[in-house]
Amino acid sequence: MIVTDSLFYPDRFRFDPRKVKCLGSALRETQVATAWHLAPVQTFDQVFQRESLVAGAGGSTTSYPAVLNGAGHTLQGRRRYAGTAEGSLAMERREVDGSGAITWASVKVTQALRGKQLRILVQFGLTRHKELPDVPWIYDYVRNDADRAALNLVFGPQEFGRPYLVAEGVPDATVGILRAAFDRTMASREFRADAMRRGLDLDPPMGAEIQGVVEDIHRTPRCCRRPRAQAPRGHRPASPRATHPDDAP
Repeated sequence: MIVTDSLFYPDRFRFDPRKVKCLGSALRETQVATAWHLAPVQTFDQVFQRESLVAGAGGSTTSYPAVLNGAGHTLQGRRRYAGTAEGSLAMERREVDGSGAITWASVKVTQALRGKQLRILVQFGLTRHKELPDVPWIYDYVRNDADRAALNLVFGPQEFGRPYLVAEGVPDATVGILRAAFDRTMASREFRADAMRRGLDLDPPMGAEIQGVVEDIHRTPRCCRRPRAQAPRGHRPASPRATHPDDAP
């Protein structure tokens, strides 16, 4: 991830993402960890107690379980699959118990979720997704400011899942014109109707907001900048939440 690599590996990555100007993004991404309905782990609290094998396909499917494992959770990555589709098939074949990270936009259209064969263990993102009010949120487990800073570093880039960027050196006036055009496009009724017809999610953060997130990420304390920044360790929220939309009271 270009936003964080210069923090994790400053000797190898000398690129400063704060100098790139973001026009906006079509979507804030929310990732979720899932478990097959026959898996031994069916809730996120059980992840603290029992080992669960999850499919790895690179990216967040590998890094998010690694982050959680650094904090005493037991999502153990299995061999790498070619992609999330192959990982999902492996779950149905019972080669693995679930996925350590997959976008909610992908999960919510699956037959497995509609057929109640899939459990949503926890959601990852800077904010709780409006469609997942009863699914545990990783920030429910935050104990202190250091925990929060570490999670912001890992999950902050999800705020701009489909970013549009311009290079360093583009005049501010030009950036302003492009941002305004992007904002008008995202607000266009015709554009939003077309996205709905195509089944595409839209939740667009604006360019200045994304720029602020990037700045915040780069203010992360050095103690939290390890490549596998640790998630909160072993703390559970006071009020347990349902783990599947259909299980909510």
